[in-house]
Amino acid sequence: MTFDLSGLSPDLLAKYDRPGPRYTSYPTAPHFSPEFDEAAYRERLTVAASRPDEPLSMYVHLPFCEQRCTFCGCNVVISPRRGPEVPYLEALEAELDLLQAALGHRRRLSQLHWGGGTPTYLSPAQCEELFTAITSRFPLTDDAEVALEIDPCVTTLEHLATLRRLGFNRISMGLQDLDADVQEAIGRVQSLGLTREHVEEARRLGLTSVNIDLVYGLPLQTAEGFRNTVRTVIDELAPDRVACFSYAHVPWIKPHQRQLESKAMPKGWEKFQLFVGAVEEFTRAGYRFVGFDHFAKPGDELALALDQDKVHRNFMGYTVMPASDQVGVGVTSIGDVAGAYVANEKKLVRFERSVAEGRLPVDRGMLRTHEDELRRAVIHRTICTLKLDYSWVEESSSVDPRPPFEAALSDLRTWPRTGSWKWTTAASRSHRPAVSSSAICACPSTAISPLRVTDRSTPAPSNQGFGSSQARSFPRGQPNRRQVTPIHHSWGPAISRYDSEVTLTKTVGATITVVLGIGWAGISLWLWGWQRSFDITMPLALSLLWLTVFTLACFGAGGFAWRLVIGRPAVHPPI
Repeated sequence: MTFDLSGLSPDLLAKYDRPGPRYTSYPTAPHFSPEFDEAAYRERLTVAASRPDEPLSMYVHLPFCEQRCTFCGCNVVISPRRGPEVPYLEALEAELDLLQAALGHRRRLSQLHWGGGTPTYLSPAQCEELFTAITSRFPLTDDAEVALEIDPCVTTLEHLATLRRLGFNRISMGLQDLDADVQEAIGRVQSLGLTREHVEEARRLGLTSVNIDLVYGLPLQTAEGFRNTVRTVIDELAPDRVACFSYAHVPWIKPHQRQLESKAMPKGWEKFQLFVGAVEEFTRAGYRFVGFDHFAKPGDELALALDQDKVHRNFMGYTVMPASDQVGVGVTSIGDVAGAYVANEKKLVRFERSVAEGRLPVDRGMLRTHEDELRRAVIHRTICTLKLDYSWVEESSSVDPRPPFEAALSDLRTWPRTGSWKWTTAASRSHRPAVSSSAICACPSTAISPLRVTDRSTPAPSNQGFGSSQARSFPRGQPNRRQVTPIHHSWGPAISRYDSEVTLTKTVGATITVVLGIGWAGISLWLWGWQRSFDITMPLALSLLWLTVFTLACFGAGGFAWRLVIGRPAVHPPI
């Protein structure tokens, strides 16, 4: 399969390059509400329990890491020393008990995924303890997909042997980039030899799928350097699947990412070329391009599912093992149960306290409407197949898609002149037009945006685009009004608002710093004069040292207050 990217130019990319979500869910997480509470979740679990013969999907979040990678946007708990995982494992068992009771006889799992964090932060014995706790309550189907993410830097060969013996059949290894300068810049030094050792051992043990995760848009990456990484991954590791993610720079959510801002980060056309290089190298090597950021060997289940039109997408990414309901277990995990999204507590302490008190640890969620379901199906269909035709919508939803999507379709009709989209005749009995994109792979973070629905009552979901250094949200407006909005027509007011608010907060922050610093310096001088007026003797050098230290401390306090202000602008959409 080849991709014609000749119609794309720097100007065209800049015109349509906007932050957007990866659509692991629709509506996306910023639309979830705390009004969806434990009672609402229990109601959904009761509905799910009424289908006891259907399997479930389960995601378990293990948040612990030994150290923080500066590029990371995941929900993690940094703990170089072991210990915090012990009470957490007890809390997970308590949550599993609550879910088992709520789901009744519906317990079989067709998909189990451990994510993090670093799941192999747990010792091999703890991995076995957790796996037993899960499968004793929720047994696996014979063909279940059992997967986890590993960091080769903390994963031992004993880990791999234990995981395979337990029944894991797929692993994903984060690699990001093989360039030594890039690895040092992001705080994730991982040699090719170490990664190769884990890949070879996993295959020797019989794991059926070994996957590698790459990230483009990182500091110091170049087009040729990233191509070299991709070629090495193909030649030396030959993974069954590859996820090639766009780096999302969101320092207002993940403050540690500010450490990267002193280093050159590729943006716009330069960042786009990184992705183009990956697409060209993987497809040239025979990999199938799946969705907007995955590649799979022709014989891999994901590639076969693509040919059979059976690729699905959920919170765990692209999958071939769909289940009508997905249960999230652990802090910050998100589930999809009986037409509702459910997000668990974000704070470890609150999560552990909730389950200890016998409460499901619900933080927020939302019950989808019929319209949500329609738009969700359209978006997922598009990002799984890179095409969409009227007949599929009509046959799957019994709805004529033209009226609800008229605004987006009208806008799309102008796109062929720019080379971004093309209209084709659908090979179906209705012979109505189908929308496909010859260059959809070029803009994975924004490709589905023409069919995105924005809710004017809440910030719009966002992710990192190619050219923008920050993701931005829509302004608030009339509540509860969703409309189809072409993305390249809807970001202007939000961008202006965001930039003006950041400028304002920086000005206020600078004023706070100066006022606190000068004010406390004045107080210091007054106190120094006071002790002199009472003939309290103090060596001049000691007095000046005390004055200097105290003044610097006050300036430091002002600087800290400034960071608190500029670190939380009023418009700060989560990814």
